[in-house]
Amino acid sequence: MTPLSSPAAPMVSVVVAFHDDAARVETALRQLAAIDYPNAEFLLVDDGSTDATPGLLDAFAAERPAVRVLHNPENRGVAASRNRAVAEATGQYLWFADPDDRWDAGMLGQLVAAVDPGADIVVCGARVVDEAGCPVRTIDDVPTRHDLTGLEALEAVLRGELTGYLWNKLVRRGLATPFPIQRSLSDLPFVAAAVSAAAVVRRIPGTPYTYVQRAGSITRAGGGVDLGDLARSALAVIETAGDAPAPLVTLFRYWFAIVPTHTQWALRHERATAMVDGLDVRVRVGEARGILPLDRRTALKALWIRCAGPLFAPIYRALMRGRTP
Repeated sequence: MTPLSSPAAPMVSVVVAFHDDAARVETALRQLAAIDYPNAEFLLVDDGSTDATPGLLDAFAAERPAVRVLHNPENRGVAASRNRAVAEATGQYLWFADPDDRWDAGMLGQLVAAVDPGADIVVCGARVVDEAGCPVRTIDDVPTRHDLTGLEALEAVLRGELTGYLWNKLVRRGLATPFPIQRSLSDLPFVAAAVSAAAVVRRIPGTPYTYVQRAGSITRAGGGVDLGDLARSALAVIETAGDAPAPLVTLFRYWFAIVPTHTQWALRHERATAMVDGLDVRVRVGEARGILPLDRRTALKALWIRCAGPLFAPIYRALMRGRTP
């Protein structure tokens, strides 16, 4: 593995959190060692692992001055682990990676090269693949480099055109806010707050990061996302979006929270309610019709939920069974 020297004043702090990842940690460490950008520090968080992960991380850091391992005495979750790393980071910018994903050796250099002049956040595209490596989709890729204001970027987040994933974004450390302590979906409130505070969000073409969508992922569509976390993340983004146009905020509530909540209830045979952790998830015909010009698909799903009433759940489950090979 290529040694990682210690820069006096790092441009980037790379943050990776590990928990019981011994089966994949060596692959992740090889990828980190292969990064060809020299002006970075690496903060690796062992989140209370009970397998060989702590020893592997310590051995990796022992030979590399740029690497620090932060050990949590117990499993605190990825959000708390990232918060700890950010508190100890010294780089001007932050980049977060997941240990079970893949990235090009030149990715960090590409992101840093796009900072000048004056970008607070740089966003590249990413590939999503399944565990077999088969392509699923591409996210956040653009044909040409261009800049957005913070408000424009926030509006793109509300429309779902700019994702809340961390790993394809380089973020100025001064824009970082604490990750909410929850099991899933803590990325989006962080990203929304960061872009809203940014002067320049620069989007660049290319997909140097590959996100591996695993069957057990807590954020995979239909994969058991905690509805309380979903509601709390939605409310945090809505609070951040105070200056955004009201129709976009309504659209965000529907595509991110209301429609997924009703479909999860249907799949889990759970009874629908009006509120989930402070978020009103009732479908209103006027609101659904209002977002029709912005997102026809989401609006029609919402109207279907509203019009079908108690029949929505069995119909939806039957449709899902019909799609299962």
